[in-house]
Amino acid sequence: MSDLSDLGIFPDQIISEILTRLPAKSICRFKSVSKGWYSMISNPHFISSYISKSSLSWAIFDRFIPFNPESEPELAASEFILQWQKPPNVSIFSVNPHKIVDKSTESLIEGHEFPATLLASSNGFLLFSIKIERDPFKEKTATSFYWINEEDSLFVVNPITREWVSIPKPPHYINRQSSVGFITEVKLSGVLERFIIAEYQPVIGSKIASIMCFSSETGKWEQISANYMLGMLMWKGFGAVEYDGHLVWVDPTLGIIVWDEPFSGQKEVHCRFIAFHRESVGSGGDDRFVDVGGGHIQFIELSKKEKNELSLWRLQDYEGGKWSLVHKLSLMDVWSDESYLAYGLEKVMPFPYLMHPFEADIAYFMVGDRLFSLNFGTKKVESCNGGNSGLSRYIYFIVVKLPSFPLSFSPSLKATFLKEQGNKYFKAKNFNEALDCYTRSIALAGNVVAYANRAMANINT
Repeated sequence: MSDLSDLGIFPDQIISEILTRLPAKSICRFKSVSKGWYSMISNPHFISSYISKSSLSWAIFDRFIPFNPESEPELAASEFILQWQKPPNVSIFSVNPHKIVDKSTESLIEGHEFPATLLASSNGFLLFSIKIERDPFKEKTATSFYWINEEDSLFVVNPITREWVSIPKPPHYINRQSSVGFITEVKLSGVLERFIIAEYQPVIGSKIASIMCFSSETGKWEQISANYMLGMLMWKGFGAVEYDGHLVWVDPTLGIIVWDEPFSGQKEVHCRFIAFHRESVGSGGDDRFVDVGGGHIQFIELSKKEKNELSLWRLQDYEGGKWSLVHKLSLMDVWSDESYLAYGLEKVMPFPYLMHPFEADIAYFMVGDRLFSLNFGTKKVESCNGGNSGLSRYIYFIVVKLPSFPLSFSPSLKATFLKEQGNKYFKAKNFNEALDCYTRSIALAGNVVAYANRAMANINT
């Protein structure tokens, strides 16, 4: 088929303008029309224009990332595939792990349908991991002491441009993937200046904790000394969110632990513990869901003791650590409302999965395989999808806010990662690969260490 944009019938700008007004599924199909259309639709400026015109300011992704090259032939030749869908439909983010990991570890990738996991999102950038199998009896690794035969390789990806960087392996095992925090600093132009990946690791029964932290500014992991405020109480960390420049770790039974200044560069930090409101603790237990919605830290509680109720609590006073009960709904009222009945949803206990990032009163629940939005203020179901049969059986969603401009990694950040990649190759005695990484790092941002390392690589080639 000839490329319509080459025939001169319509200028590229007209074709692009027409395409930005079509549904997401049509856009995905039209990428197969020709190489010209594929290039146009994959262009970051087209994606940003499409997002702004379609009012797609955010998207929902399944935490567990599929890999099925038979059903997605395009994935066999590329690193990523993204299919944007307007919420409450779930967008698809597919990863080809064989195109991402080092050749030395490619054979160690777990061979199941969901080898990668989406851990977090910040300012449009995604943090994901690929599970690598290890034999603790044959290979001495940081995880051998714990008798763990697998580890996670971490990556940060720009979903607009498909650029990605590989994160060095942490010196100690990350205990809970679900409690890894991710926070970025992005300029108004969309340039990612720096980011931090961190996990809070308390020592139960003491007053101390550590934060296993990776900083893009240094390109290295380090353990930061922190405090633990709960004594003998067991911290059951599950989830971490970013809130207004702060990192927040969540225990759905006790409360949240806050790191107020993650970019301060301090080697010893004081974290704060904010307990759930005493009226809330004990009434819902593990049926409590914490997230950021509409610019607030909030939690939803499912109460089953006396009658089925849904409560929405909001951290109105962040500095003072005070929660306020904003809404309380009876499930009987929700089930009997015409908006609930119109979608044919079952009258069973719904489970909360995410908050609307811009509307504080709207949360998303699942009944069966259907995801729907409930407005606590109006007590009405506002939207519902047709089912999520294609999701992983361990359903856990990640919210991704989409900017209206192209995202990019800063040159200095790229240079840091190329230098660290060069160091990795140098230690493995792959001097030609190391030389290439150092040269590309210097081209982006000249660095004395990179020059010295390149000289050493030259000597050894």
